[in-house]
Amino acid sequence: MLVVGAAGATAILLFAGGDDAPKEREIPTFTFKVGDVTPVPVVLGGGVSTKEETRAVKGVLERLYTVGFVDPREWTGGFPALGELFSGDAAARAPKDLEDLTLGSSAPKIESVEPRPGRLALSFLVDAESQAISAIAETEFNARGRLKQGGRVTISHTGRFWLEPAGDTWTIVGYEVDGTIDSEEPGA
Repeated sequence: MLVVGAAGATAILLFAGGDDAPKEREIPTFTFKVGDVTPVPVVLGGGVSTKEETRAVKGVLERLYTVGFVDPREWTGGFPALGELFSGDAAARAPKDLEDLTLGSSAPKIESVEPRPGRLALSFLVDAESQAISAIAETEFNARGRLKQGGRVTISHTGRFWLEPAGDTWTIVGYEVDGTIDSEEPGA
């Protein structure tokens, strides 16, 4: 299990396709099925709604798993699009943790990934005005992939993410993740 408090962006790698470039495949959509959502008020009182915050946090985490596991266009150059999802100390740590946050070094061997709907449980800390000020998200991601040289892989990944609002969106400020990629190579 990896426990970290940060993640970040890496350099963007641009690549050009030619006549021999592989045709782009439709990227499967990854989505979380939201389980428990628990607002935790700092001061007990009136009703608390976290509908918009739930949608925003869900979007950040779906983007994380799409970039890190589902969309092969994002796998080159160190998963550069991940940087926009992290802030603070977490943003500085991600380049060192790509092996645990994403397909990592297995990405070049994988042709495609078909995710199953993931599971997401959320808890929000809300202030006296019933405004969400932080979130803890627990994720579960499972998928099967096809290897470029034939064969399949089974991917499972779980995470606990701490998020905070940043303007109109939320960013990951800390995380704890664990995952496995098991190959089913032909002839094995």
